[in-house]
Amino acid sequence: MDCGVIELVTPERVMELISQMGAKNMRVLRGVEDGKAFEKGLNNSTTARDLMILLKHIAERRAVSPSASDEMIRVMLDQKFNEGIPAGLPRGTKVAHKTGSITRINHDAAIVLLPSRKPYVLVALTRGIEVEKRAHRLIADISRAVYEFLSRNE
Repeated sequence: MDCGVIELVTPERVMELISQMGAKNMRVLRGVEDGKAFEKGLNNSTTARDLMILLKHIAERRAVSPSASDEMIRVMLDQKFNEGIPAGLPRGTKVAHKTGSITRINHDAAIVLLPSRKPYVLVALTRGIEVEKRAHRLIADISRAVYEFLSRNE
């Protein structure tokens, strides 16, 4: 098993850094694939506001350093699960995003990079939607509505 970033720097250090950036209600207790911690009930949690704060720091190149922020964006641009925020945007729109899902929970948090304006951050967290495709559709619809609103009001 590959060692993830959280294991390299420790959950405590991650919590310290995100707290310094202003994310006060996010808990990082384990890596994503840490089944043993999950079985013990050690689950990560967040709020839309805290995800927005972190992504805003990254978009403004203020997360750790400009080069680290740029690398974070590069990693998120390679996201393979694009049924949420990107699906609501015009084809070819660059979206640096992080998804998350588990039973009846689907999330997508993104920096939307448009050539005609500065990037914007969008976070959509869903809970309780039984059919995953419906959650993805809802997130895509929200994404489309935000994009259309911002496009009309430039």
